Amino acid sequence: MGKYIKAVFLLLLAAAPIALVLILIFGEDSQYNADYTVAEYNEQSEIEYGYADVTADEIVEPQYTTLTLGGLWFSRAVRSEVERFNSESERYRIELLSFSEYTYLDPITGVYVVDYEAVKEKDVDMIIDDLGVWFSPVDLYAFIDADPELNREDFFPNVLASMESSYGTLSFITYAFGIETMISMREVAEQISPFTFQNIFMQLNEPSTPGFVNFGLPWNFIVDRALLLCGDYFLDLENNLANFYNDEFLSVLKIAEHPIGRDFALEGMLTILSAEWGRFQRGDALLSQFWINNLERLRIYDAILGGIVATGIPTVAGGVHVINTQSAIGITADSPHQEVAWSFIRRFLLPTHGYGDDLNGLPLRIDLFEESITRLMTADIRDGVEYPRELEWPGSRTPLFPEPILLLYAMTEYEAAQIREIVETAVSARRFYDVEWHVHEIVREEAVVFIETARTAEETALVIQERVQALLDYW
Repeated sequence: MGKYIKAVFLLLLAAAPIALVLILIFGEDSQYNADYTVAEYNEQSEIEYGYADVTADEIVEPQYTTLTLGGLWFSRAVRSEVERFNSESERYRIELLSFSEYTYLDPITGVYVVDYEAVKEKDVDMIIDDLGVWFSPVDLYAFIDADPELNREDFFPNVLASMESSYGTLSFITYAFGIETMISMREVAEQISPFTFQNIFMQLNEPSTPGFVNFGLPWNFIVDRALLLCGDYFLDLENNLANFYNDEFLSVLKIAEHPIGRDFALEGMLTILSAEWGRFQRGDALLSQFWINNLERLRIYDAILGGIVATGIPTVAGGVHVINTQSAIGITADSPHQEVAWSFIRRFLLPTHGYGDDLNGLPLRIDLFEESITRLMTADIRDGVEYPRELEWPGSRTPLFPEPILLLYAMTEYEAAQIREIVETAVSARRFYDVEWHVHEIVREEAVVFIETARTAEETALVIQERVQALLDYW
């Protein structure tokens, strides 16, 4: 009997490893993975075991909390980061809500406006800054100050200030920014400086410079920028006084009266550059609007047009460069998911964030800005770009520049200092709130009458002065 017991014991001992292997194989795979969909699990079961018997009732779908980001438009960088966030987060999803359907053409001003009454009824967790005034955004400084990886000193202070509210809180923040300015020929800039409205108007009518047949921009640009950049000069809200009947505003109207002279197609950089080159060389334009959204754009224009400088946009005191922060994002005060919203926004602000081709602007972070400067200054000179003498069109060849131009890729110390000065001295344009919106509408309405009728600049300035003062007295 003992021999039989011993034999059975040895048989069980020998079978133990095989049983263990079978348990590991079939036991592990038989555990259902809740992340699988029904189709994925059934497909695997059918391939490995020859059957598929899992039903939808047996699967627990992942539960996500959805946050909404609202805006009139979304940059490629924002869309890319939303996709990346959604693919990485196990609990949250971000949904883009476009308000473009709430825009319409104003028949009086001829510009597109937003139906804010309809927009503000929407529930959103985050908002792009062009709609922020209607959603009571929270102060992002509180999040930055509590963040162990971020600091206010990481960013350009004037750019941060341009995104602040009138109370000094940071309502919105962006990962990159651009500079709106104007360019002119170097010798012209030296004659006009400082670039005030009066000096510009005097230059336009100077007998020794008859070639300047236009200012180079539409009238609404001149009027709008005057209000955005010189609003405190024309409007004293503290004392409820209008100040439109003066020499500076009369100069604004008379500059706006000049023909714009833009008759070329904007079909790529080379076409734009060739048209601008011709306009400046012929003396057809005094100034031209200019956007700096990368570190090389100004020196490309300077190399091709020759002797180009950034003068700034004219104001009552002189030319200024203006900060533009499109796609700045804020968090709404009503959002129940503010911490999650910040976890999304901060991704743009870290030095390790990979922008790639999605970055259409200058980096907000000072360290990334300086890294880009260093990279351009140490670049291989052989990486230069040669612009051809002629531009080929179907069936013809169009003269472009008088001779081939080789723009060396390596940035010089002078060019680096120039772009630093532009960025560090750039200012923010004022935002229109409450009564200022109505003032802006009055000025635009009367400017249209001035441009389209025989009414004089003096008569127009007087009408605007009386209408705005009546509004202030009523308000």
